[in-house]
Amino acid sequence: MKVHGWLLALSFGIAAPAAAQAPGLDVDIRAGVNITGIGDAPEGLETGDEIGYFVGGDIRFGKFFFVQPGLYYQHQTLNLDNGEESDGIGVSSFMIPLQVGVDVDLKLLGAELGVGPTLTFNTSVGENALGVEKDDLNSTRFGGLISAKAYVLFIGGFIGYQFDFTEAVKNGGGGGFNQWMFGLGVN
Repeated sequence: MKVHGWLLALSFGIAAPAAAQAPGLDVDIRAGVNITGIGDAPEGLETGDEIGYFVGGDIRFGKFFFVQPGLYYQHQTLNLDNGEESDGIGVSSFMIPLQVGVDVDLKLLGAELGVGPTLTFNTSVGENALGVEKDDLNSTRFGGLISAKAYVLFIGGFIGYQFDFTEAVKNGGGGGFNQWMFGLGVN
């Protein structure tokens, strides 16, 4: 999966010079950590939040009001405990957010607030003692993202809360994945 992250970064790196030429078009590249949990644990399991990571970016259209599609590779991890065994599982996926929001750009510094739906495709689940596999999880997840960004010149800090409406576990009850995202980026 490391190749996917590099390809994604390369794609945004190629698009950035073109975006710099178009007024009202910005490319943001960011990476950071996420803290993932499940809204309600499936029956017979207890969950704990764990730290994972993400890398990706957005293309923002518009100045003050914007539309911002994005693409992120993420590795979400959480701890599962069935009463006999406990282990962390890692779920790799691609998340596609489509946010709308407001961007206040004062040239040297600025801030941005965004909100919108997300579509996530699971690509793999790491080995774990509980035997949870990719086929045990819903492979396509629908959710939402609320985010804020503050930046100085071209370097910015990012915080976001992403939540799934789709249950994480197939036929298992419980809630969807949710995550806090903290990152740094360039635009």
